[in-house]
Amino acid sequence: MIKGTILLIAMLPVMAGAIIAASLPLIAQHFAAYPQGGLYARLMLTLPALFVACTGPLVGYLIDRFHSRPVLLWGLLVFSVAGSSGLWLTDPVAMLAGRALLGVSIACIITSNTTLIGDLFSGPQRNAIMGQRGAFMSLGGFLFVSLGGLLADWHWRAPFAVYFIALPFFVLTWAVLPDLKKDRTTEPQKVDVPLSPTGQTGLILGASFFGMLMFYLIPVELPFFLRHRFYASGATIGLSIGLTTLFGALASLTHKKIIQRVSFARIQSLSFVLIGIGYLGLQFSTSSWMIWLALVPAGLGSGLMMPNFTLWLMSVTPAAFRGKYMGRLTFFIFIGQFCAPFLVMYTPPTWGHYSFAATLLFTGSALLFWQSYRAVDARD
Repeated sequence: MIKGTILLIAMLPVMAGAIIAASLPLIAQHFAAYPQGGLYARLMLTLPALFVACTGPLVGYLIDRFHSRPVLLWGLLVFSVAGSSGLWLTDPVAMLAGRALLGVSIACIITSNTTLIGDLFSGPQRNAIMGQRGAFMSLGGFLFVSLGGLLADWHWRAPFAVYFIALPFFVLTWAVLPDLKKDRTTEPQKVDVPLSPTGQTGLILGASFFGMLMFYLIPVELPFFLRHRFYASGATIGLSIGLTTLFGALASLTHKKIIQRVSFARIQSLSFVLIGIGYLGLQFSTSSWMIWLALVPAGLGSGLMMPNFTLWLMSVTPAAFRGKYMGRLTFFIFIGQFCAPFLVMYTPPTWGHYSFAATLLFTGSALLFWQSYRAVDARD
């Protein structure tokens, strides 16, 4: 029951901002009378990520100080209130404030959830549950974003109601999860690559920032891409984004087997290649079925990427400070999400957004693969 609760809660955080993705063109239209109405709409999606990033390290400290359960409970409660605030707020600045508070709640949920996994499980069992958690994250993205797309065709505010899903999770957490006070100082550590701890964690955190910056082009840009090129409905947009996360769920379930044969760095390199292939397909698609076909490798790449970040970092950082390091990982993942619209804004004029991102992904993959060879040579 504890494991099931942790996995269910994992469905909420990473794609929480994207629940309203299908509404973005409609939100931009609603606020068209305001200067930068289109920017307001995009910030509705990405502003939570900025506040996740800013508060993630503080949340990590609070978890090390007060433990995971109380932080998780507060996060779930605030998630439901702040997330649903778009149902009744009318001023765009007030709505952005609600989205900022949503980001704080996401930081509490994802960091405490990850820390609980590190505290309650170890070894192959931890590897397995991290892959399962990645699958549940992706499955949650598919369900919630697809539902948001369907509701967006009814009214652009309707997807904000999806955030009330956190209330039954709050009750489940209160009833099931223990108030854990675990001594983490005796856990053995496994170092995957021969870098200094600072260099190793820097590599992981940098890869997590880059990976989420690239991946979040799907919820940030795909709604406008589909609306303008194919006049897609909200349901179609939500289903398209959800399809990415569905294939991500399938890939996450294979991670525990792949990690037995391939290093963390090479898995990360492979994930970047898969997302890059998907982005090239998106850039040159001429029909809806080509869009969906391109989203398959992009989803597979994202599914490998999500559990890999966390397990890689857990393998090289002191267990006694797990909350602190998970807070740092939360910062880099979500600051990458927040920066995604700026990548769109500053794409070179002669490039398409997705082809430019694919070029960056292939370059990042090559650098990580080179690093993995350095690790093998050093061990030999």
